[in-house]
Parts: sequence; C-alpha cells; structure tokens
Amino acid sequence: MKKNLKIYSLIFWMKDEGGHHFEYNRYFQKAANLNGWKFQAYIPYGFKGKIPKDWKKKLFSVFLILKPNIFKRILKPFLNIFPLYKILKRAKGENAYILIEDFGLVELFVFLLSSLFCVYRSNLILVFRYVFCKNTLKGKISKILFFLLKKIFKKNLILFTDSEIIQKKLKCFFKVNILPIPHTKQIIRDTKKILKKEKLFLWPGRPREDKGLKNIKILANLLKTSKKNKNIKLVLTETDEIQKDKNIKFLKPSLPRKDYEKWMQISDLILLPYLQEEFHSRTSGIFVEAISFLKKVIVLKNTWMAHELKKFDLKELIIDWKKENLLENLEKIEKDLKIDKKIKHMQKSYIQFHSLKFFSKILKEQIKN
Repeated sequence: MKKNLKIYSLIFWMKDEGGHHFEYNRYFQKAANLNGWKFQAYIPYGFKGKIPKDWKKKLFSVFLILKPNIFKRILKPFLNIFPLYKILKRAKGENAYILIEDFGLVELFVFLLSSLFCVYRSNLILVFRYVFCKNTLKGKISKILFFLLKKIFKKNLILFTDSEIIQKKLKCFFKVNILPIPHTKQIIRDTKKILKKEKLFLWPGRPREDKGLKNIKILANLLKTSKKNKNIKLVLTETDEIQKDKNIKFLKPSLPRKDYEKWMQISDLILLPYLQEEFHSRTSGIFVEAISFLKKVIVLKNTWMAHELKKFDLKELIIDWKKENLLENLEKIEKDLKIDKKIKHMQKSYIQFHSLKFFSKILKEQIKN
C-alpha cells in the first residue's frame, strides 16, 4: 500500500467562513488526517476570514465580484486554467487526488480544459450536490462533460454525493457513492429545556430566495398583524427585505459558529421552507445539524429534507406554507410531544451516520492508497 496520499481540494465558490463550503472542507481535512493523509485546499483570492492551515488563496471566483457584468461573468472562471494547470503539474508523480466538492458546469469545464493540457492524468474525486442532467440545453452540455470525464479519468474517477435522490438520477452516467454530511461532530447536544418568555422560530443562514425568503416574509407579516401569538419571535439574519418589528429578532450577517450553535440550541422550531425546485435533490447541512440538536425542522414537500423526514415517519413537519392558519399550525407542531419522540429516534440515527468517524471510514474504503 502506497504512503503519503494527498488530497488537493479546489474550492471555487467560498466567500467567507459562513455557509457550507468552509465547514465541509474543514471536516474533509479532519477526515483526511484521521486516515493519515495530507490535505491542501485552494480557495478564491477574495476570501474573507482566517485561513486554516494548509489552505491557500489561488483561485478566481466570479461570485466574489459585486454585480459582475457579462464579460467578467464569462471570462473570470477561465482565469483558473493557469492555477489549475500548476496544481495538476505539482500533483504529477505524487500519490494524490484532486477533490472538487462543489462546482457548476463552467468550473467543471475549466478543470477539464486544464487537465487536457497536462500529460499527467490526476486521480479525481467529485462530490455532486446538484443534478446538472436537465440544465442548459436540456442536459446536452452535461452529457458531453460527463462523457469527457469518463474518457479522461477512466478508473481514476471517484464520485460521491450526500443525496440518495442525486445518486438515483446520476446512475445512468456513473456509479455514485453515498457520503454522510460530517460537520455535526462538535455540536453541543444538551437537550435540557431552557426557560425563556418567548417561543423562538429560527430561520438560519443567509436570507436567500432559494431558501424561502418569500415564505419567511409571509410569516413575518402574520406575526405583525396577529393579535394572538405575541409570545412568538421570528429569528433570522438581518435583511432589508423584512422590516423591524417587536416579533422579529435580527442576527448579525456574519454569525460566528459559537453564536450559530447557541441560537440553534435555544430555538423551539427551525424553519427551512426551501424552494422545491432548488432543493428537490440538493441536501442541507443545516437540516442535519438541526436534527442532531434534537430540533423540529419545518420543511416543504418535494424537497430532500422532506424525503429524509418521511424515512422517520415525520410527515407532520412537511407543511403547506401558504395554507390558512400557518401560525396556529406551527404552534401546534411545537407543542406536539409525539413528534419529539420521533425526532429522538431520527437524531440517534443521524449522529451515527453523519459523523466524522463514519465519513472518514467511507473515504478510506473508496479512496485507494
């Protein structure tokens, strides 16, 4: 068995320490270390925050440009050909794998282009968090890229996803392995009831349309106009889209991990009314973290979160947001002790599966030294 296996992670879209990319790659690094592997991450130049050890700013990201014009949006990602070529060249002769944990068609195309310039064909790990099969020209571009992937990397290609729905959709192209979502290891799981005057309904993360901003606006308006439900407070990241009110608590945009965990711990309901068209197969790390906190998570039908809840007979948490009596329905769910029991069962299963230990075990089984 070869020694000194190294993972080179390419993180194209990371803006700061918040969100999925930072935590996911930090835990991938921990899993690599557990397996005795080295880890090197390459991140965008515009990243704001403290850079972990063995992470370097080397990539260009269009998502870090404020209101990019068409010229910048098209050409900026292609500048990555140069750093990618250098990274691939550096990996030449090493026992190394290139990891791309999140990507779009442009990033994948640019990476393939860089690979064609190298005589050396690296070992490649892709983690699919989206399904591209039906996007852009009815999936024709996706099919071409997938065909090129197979031709260029052959047996050197390892594919993962954290979604069973994505696994099924991609089976016509590849064999895809299921990975846990590992960043639940250090979460405080103190389940003691915290005494407080108000019921806190938390909408965590950055306020975005795909994460249900319109639905949260509906709830905010109901809280403002309702004469009842005065003991409910909606907690969310500060946004101009929602006006201040006594029933609304705004959090800082860049919430430190410690504070995020505190609000997750003390909240009574976690609201994830993510749009079905965006999250039909796409996973949510916040959802996994909320379940590990033993929280009731409110979701919409036809989403990955709803798919997961159905496995544990928790259909009560899948609601129609636009139905009448939304507030009353949420209050009823919050008080339901039967749901609490089922959440405990789901939490136990999640803590075992979505753990750093199990994550590193699966990686070791699939990635050959």
